[in-house]
Parts: sequence; C-alpha cells; structure tokens
Amino acid sequence: MKKRLRGLLALCIVAAMALVGTTAVASAATNWRVDGKSNGQTQELLPGDTISKGSSGGDYRIFVNNTIVSPKDPTSKPGYTDQDITNNAPDIYFNDFNMNYTISANTEGYYGWQGTASTSQYYTEGGGLKGLDITLSEIPIPYTIQYNANGGTGSVDNSSFDVKGAYKFSDGNGLTKDGMNVKRWNIKADGSGTNYALGADIPDAVIDLANEDHVITLYAQYKDIDASPATTDPMNIGVLVLMMIGTAGIGMAAIRRRAVQK
Repeated sequence: MKKRLRGLLALCIVAAMALVGTTAVASAATNWRVDGKSNGQTQELLPGDTISKGSSGGDYRIFVNNTIVSPKDPTSKPGYTDQDITNNAPDIYFNDFNMNYTISANTEGYYGWQGTASTSQYYTEGGGLKGLDITLSEIPIPYTIQYNANGGTGSVDNSSFDVKGAYKFSDGNGLTKDGMNVKRWNIKADGSGTNYALGADIPDAVIDLANEDHVITLYAQYKDIDASPATTDPMNIGVLVLMMIGTAGIGMAAIRRRAVQK
C-alpha cells in the first residue's frame, strides 16, 4: 500500500509539471547584417534583434532621434575622416566586426523599430570605403489574429491590432457548427489551451503566441465550458496540484498511523 501511495504522489508531481507547460511560440530573431550595398535599405526590427557588420563597407553608426546611440565609447573602434572637408578632421568612430548592436524594448510593447541605412559622408582613414549611418524610427508593428472555424461553417474577419488596449477579439458572429454558435476562442483546436472571451479586449500576452509573421491563430469553441475549473488558468492549476498532493499525503499519514498502532 505504501508503494502505491508513493507512486500516486510521483504521478501527481509529473502531472503538475505537464500542466504548467507553456504553449507560446517564440518568434525568430533577426540579425540585420549591413554592408556597402545596404545604402537605402530598411529593416523592421523588434526587441532582441541585432545589427552587425556584414562584408566590406559595413562599419556603422546608429542614431535615434538624431542622437548617436552606438558606438558610445570610441575606444579601439575604426576611425573615419571627413575627407569632403579636410583630411585633418577629427576621427569619427563606427562599429566594426564583432560589435553587434542589440535592439532594446520600446516604450510600448506593440511597437518596434524601422532601421534605415544611408551612406555616411565619412571615409575610412586613408580614403577607403564610406561607413553607414543607420537611423532607428519607432513604428507600430501590426499583429493579426486569424480565427479558425474549427470544423464549423461560415467565417469572421481577422483582427488586426498595433496599439495596446485599443482592439477586441471577434464576437464570433457568422460561425456555426451543428446548430451551435461560437462560445469562446482557444489557442488550441481541442480547447485544451487558453480561452479568450468573445469581444473581450486583446491582452498583451497574446503577442507571445505570434509566429515570425506576427500572426496568431485562435480556434472557435462551440460547447459550453465544463463546470470544473479550467486547467489552463494558473490559479486553478495550483489548486488542482495542491489537492492531488494533499490527498496522497493524507493517505500516507493514515498508513503510518496504522503501522505505529500495530
């Protein structure tokens, strides 16, 4: 009996670990490698993306609001000279190989940056290639929610959003299945993932489910939710785990008492 209860306790712990698993899909990071051919190019960048030098002529400086943000410290950086004015001008410093610039977060989670590369007026010392000036401009990153009928008939328009708190999930009108209307949305077709109410505000956490094209897919759910607690709610997961472990613990305590009495 002791072995059975110990086995039950082990199963409870394994079940707890499975329940708290995440369903988020991470987007692939971008590494924008710039070189002498990058003049006029633009690149959408999100927090965590990087800018680095590619081939020759890819030394770069980065500006935000007309202020140089990289390199901050010119020590050991490649020196450039404004030869259009005078060869005796003070050196201007750029990022070289192995000097990656990582994009930081913006003031708004739904915003990213657009990088625009332009050829600098500054040359390498001795009259070589010109460097690149990269200007970062804050831009709204559009996300799209695609609604899957999940075996039903009809369709609803996608939801597009780029400003926090300004958009809502679809109300599901237009979808039916076996005479039933949509009751809610779920991140999984079988309804085992996180639920979202029809017409509710789109929360910040939704963008963590986006793929690299900033698309999120939600699946229509047509049946009423069971009266039992939803296992996707972290609070309910904790309650269920505590109940399971507590039940196993009570059983083991009872066995110990019997053993002592004997």
